[in-house]
Amino acid sequence: MNKNRLSFLLAVLTALAIAAGGFFLGVQPQLASAAADEKQLAQTDETNATSRAELDRLRKRFATLDSMQATLDGLRDSVPATASTDDFIRSLDAVANSSGASVTSVAVGEAQAYSAPASSTATGAAEAAPSGDASPSASPSAEASAEPSPAAPAAPAAPRVTTNPLVTPANFSTIPVSISIEGSYEQALAFTGDVQDGKRLFLITTVTSSSSTSAEDGAPEGAGRQTWTLGGFLYVLTDPSSSTATDMTAAPATDG
Repeated sequence: MNKNRLSFLLAVLTALAIAAGGFFLGVQPQLASAAADEKQLAQTDETNATSRAELDRLRKRFATLDSMQATLDGLRDSVPATASTDDFIRSLDAVANSSGASVTSVAVGEAQAYSAPASSTATGAAEAAPSGDASPSASPSAEASAEPSPAAPAAPAAPRVTTNPLVTPANFSTIPVSISIEGSYEQALAFTGDVQDGKRLFLITTVTSSSSTSAEDGAPEGAGRQTWTLGGFLYVLTDPSSSTATDMTAAPATDG
């Protein structure tokens, strides 16, 4: 009886050992592999969701590719990669015809490397020094009767300087241009507006005028021609990825 019970216990222990060994050697690796697969599947789903969102974004951007390309072409015409001053000078003929003014001369200077504006810190206005005798011997009655001086108006804040780190002296330059025209005030105003609204960006910074006293043929006595000189800048932005050197050759002064 004891022998049979001992055999039964040994058989039970053996079965338990076999079951435990089968679990750790066969089932546990499969469970770990299944858990790893589920984690990888979750990561794959997340990656696919991110990719689908990016594809949707690119699909929407692609739908506006033509308009963006047209905008880019317009910006390249406005600020080209080469000086192309001859094209700008030729465009002034159309501006003169539409405004009625006559271009007498165009002078193009040497290209200059861009210099970023320095940040300016707004400083408070200095207090004005008091006038009169400020010695302690001043009578109290005079001090009591003195009216308070009005407060000085606050100095206007300086405009905020905004720069782009991608625009540097190595890839951006300015070309000074001076244009002389003849015509009335209305014609000069129309010419100025048209030349600033042209395809090439031209920033006018100075406008001067002068009148001649000699009368033209057929003009009333004392009437003369009025000359206007517009000073400003053209701009050149070189593509840093391009190996083509920017044409920095200054064009000579040209009669209109």
